[in-house]
Amino acid sequence: MQLTKKIIFLTLLSFVGATAKPQSDIINIDGPKHFATSANLPSDILSSKSIFVYNPLKDAAILRQGWKKLGEQSHETFRRAGIDVVAYYHLHDMVAGSAASNAIVASLTSRGISNLIILNHEIDGRRGKEEFKLVITPFNNKTTLVDQGQAAYAVDGAALDVVMLTLYRKAAKGLERKSLLITENPEYFEDADLISGQRHEKFPVDLRVLKIAVKLQSELAIPENANDALTNQLRGANTQIARNNQQLQDLLEAYPLKYEWVNGNVPDEELRSKGVQFVLHHLNTSAEVIRRMLNYPMDEEQVSYVSTVYQAEEEITRTLPADQTVHKYYVKHVITGDAYLGTEWDADLTWQSSLTNFMTNLRKELKLNP
Repeated sequence: MQLTKKIIFLTLLSFVGATAKPQSDIINIDGPKHFATSANLPSDILSSKSIFVYNPLKDAAILRQGWKKLGEQSHETFRRAGIDVVAYYHLHDMVAGSAASNAIVASLTSRGISNLIILNHEIDGRRGKEEFKLVITPFNNKTTLVDQGQAAYAVDGAALDVVMLTLYRKAAKGLERKSLLITENPEYFEDADLISGQRHEKFPVDLRVLKIAVKLQSELAIPENANDALTNQLRGANTQIARNNQQLQDLLEAYPLKYEWVNGNVPDEELRSKGVQFVLHHLNTSAEVIRRMLNYPMDEEQVSYVSTVYQAEEEITRTLPADQTVHKYYVKHVITGDAYLGTEWDADLTWQSSLTNFMTNLRKELKLNP
């Protein structure tokens, strides 16, 4: 379900070295977004706070290895250029789910973040190619992160050091440097405050009598002035959303208790005002980050986690790397903020299998008939 939001890509043109010039780009962040990219940096880039967002593409998205080294390499250039980058995020974490997005955006807004510095990193292992594209654009203080058609500075190339050198030279021309207290080392954020109440590694017994709200993903709006490329990509995204929603409805037929469908854009607080008490939540990012977000005990030396999963109703275990992108479901009680994670760590490689694992474990704990 979050896959539509999380397959992050850029429509790239091929250049030699690092280039920065006016062009039109489409970036998929919470659905395809059109940018009017140019060679001009945001006017406040040297006088405001920014965050760095790592966006892995193709083979770079398989595992997380190496992204922090790219952050460290970039941070040195930001410091010398006078760009105050106060936090480093992996984009998968920022769009891991509605709860994670809301928590992270609230934190960024409270810190007064003005700009996003998005490093798009594409690895094509089959062709042996690597591409970097840096996009700098204002932060809109919403979970969409950016708006359609907003301005952005863009520079790309086959080597990160060349891209960063181009940025450094650009920042040195004509902009007044006001950020003087820039941290020496990058600060990485791989967590979000998702649980405001108590945390339970079990299922709520009240689900026997109360409905759980299940959010359907909402269709993406197509702007009236959208060009053909953006229109086609938004239509493609909406086709995938419709397919995901249908699959979700089919899977929920196996859920033995009461549930109701709700619009995916409706916040939990509004559902509470309508009498809803329980909401099904979904997270999709690395196993390690999901466990950190849900306050599982953490061992920084642990390199893998064992999931309890089901194939044809048969329980098996699956060992997955800690930095593997997985899906995990949990239940939130919207009145108390309590989170019910289930008795087993049941994260899996697809949202369909993860949801099946979650429902199977729920039936077992609450002693419900299949």
